[in-house]
Amino acid sequence: MKTQIETNPIEIAHKSFRIIEDLVDLSAFSKQVKPVIKRIIHTTGDIEFAQMCYLNEDAVLSGMNAIRNSCNIITDVQMVATGINRKNLQAFNCDIHTAISLPEVEKIALEKNITRAIAAADYLKPLMNKAIVMCGNAPTFLYRVMEMIDSGEINPALIVAFPVGFVGAAESKEQLLTYSDRVPIISNKGNKGGSAICSAVLNALVLNLTHK
Repeated sequence: MKTQIETNPIEIAHKSFRIIEDLVDLSAFSKQVKPVIKRIIHTTGDIEFAQMCYLNEDAVLSGMNAIRNSCNIITDVQMVATGINRKNLQAFNCDIHTAISLPEVEKIALEKNITRAIAAADYLKPLMNKAIVMCGNAPTFLYRVMEMIDSGEINPALIVAFPVGFVGAAESKEQLLTYSDRVPIISNKGNKGGSAICSAVLNALVLNLTHK
């Protein structure tokens, strides 16, 4: 007997979120934070993110306010930018900036013997004040952003950081946690992460605004 397959995309999404609510106790999260956590779990298929993530209502509200004020959105890699729902975002006139694939950034990386992610962060630095800065792949990008905060060069509205892997990913996010008194943060502990999670967080923030 063939399995009955749901083909309506809206119903598939609604069913997924209902399953998440059955599997995970989300009662500790506020009205603004809960949709962000649900989007992260939906994107990863991993209910452990309910315990791994660190974020609070202040971080979510800071991100929403930044979007409402047409902030720049900075991404470490193109995959983060690709996952953002631009149709929903366009009402807020936010520009998305990614530099890692630019020829001039690659040239700088080669000349200075640094990663392209570091060179990209340096290149985008003038756009980072009051921006949402997103890191879904490259820990070296996140380390450079923290150095810029230390030097007083930038003051982002929010950092969304989910770099993934076994070299620097967990360590960079652990260090980022120590910045929580200086900049709002949405991130997680450990090696898990990925660009799609960053995109999901941004999309959830936008939906929080459009569903009000």
